[in-house]
Amino acid sequence: MLADMQERALHGRSHPAPSPEAGSPPVIALAQANPDSCTVSLILDEATASIALFAIAAHADEREAHVREVERYGQTLPEGSYGRRNRQAIATRETRIAARLRAVERAYRTAIERDSTLSPPGPTRTRSPEHAADREIEPE
Repeated sequence: MLADMQERALHGRSHPAPSPEAGSPPVIALAQANPDSCTVSLILDEATASIALFAIAAHADEREAHVREVERYGQTLPEGSYGRRNRQAIATRETRIAARLRAVERAYRTAIERDSTLSPPGPTRTRSPEHAADREIEPE
């Protein structure tokens, strides 16, 4: 299936997958691997990309929480012990994975922000009064 999608993407023939909901836009999810540069390019429709990035950010949150938990437990183990070294190795690996996930999230946000600054101004969304407090506290 992926090979078929890749073939269509390479030759400019795109047959998007049927949408899971009647009347909604089609799902576009194409991938192309480049073995020379060891990269993979994804082409996603806006809704699918948004959902995928939500999942990536949630997974990064879980990895970061796991790092904190492993580090906290590792501090209770004797200095130089196998258990402590093992927890440090786990924390290092999880930190690398979380950093890659956050890099994908940052790239997506940068692309979306760049596209929104280049696109003509459209209608603005207003927040309801119960969400007004959300504007006072901005996440870092």
